[in-house]
Amino acid sequence: MVAPTLTYNRFAERLRADNAMLAIVDGQAGLLPTDALRNNLLGLARLGHAFGVPTVLGICGAPKRDPLLDELLTLFGAEAVVRRAGGEFWDDAASRKAVLAPGRHHLIVAALTADFGLAQVALGARRDGLEVHAVLDASAGSGDAARVGLARMTAAGIHLTSWVAVLAELAATGVDTTGGNGCAAVRDNLDKYAARGAGNAPVRGDSSARPTTDAERASLSHWFAAIA
Repeated sequence: MVAPTLTYNRFAERLRADNAMLAIVDGQAGLLPTDALRNNLLGLARLGHAFGVPTVLGICGAPKRDPLLDELLTLFGAEAVVRRAGGEFWDDAASRKAVLAPGRHHLIVAALTADFGLAQVALGARRDGLEVHAVLDASAGSGDAARVGLARMTAAGIHLTSWVAVLAELAATGVDTTGGNGCAAVRDNLDKYAARGAGNAPVRGDSSARPTTDAERASLSHWFAAIA
């Protein structure tokens, strides 16, 4: 038998609800360019809430100009909101403190623009010693700029993932607050994800995006049925 210390790989370490923190950065109504992105972001938020994962809602600018999504406030309440005047989320002392305060080792994060907002949050949290899971399909951005952000995050050892993959990991390692696997809380989001192929939906003019094929849709539906 191989000793566990010789086989441990931090990249293969699964998410657990009791050791994870969720940060949704700039989930503001006017900043989400597609319905698919909005669906994915809300799916991520609802599964975080269902599994009792501590959550920070980072918001930039004046509330009247770019209000936070009503659904996020309904889920987590105003006490989860950390507002900054401007600049990067991780460079803001109050935002960074809110994420680090619960003492969780894994940070699940979604933010705008893979090359700037998401990458900067992920890289900053990684520098401070967190295992970071960047949820790409709940974050905006596309094209060459996004690829730059993905390359930087990959080189830094950041986990690139999707909100459905986060659901699968949390469901495999624990139960939600009702004793279930989290699917009930995100059923509507899962249905839209399967129907639209949300991970492939165009975001801000991404010409490489394509519709999901019937085979891919069937595969997603089969997987959802298996974990429901």
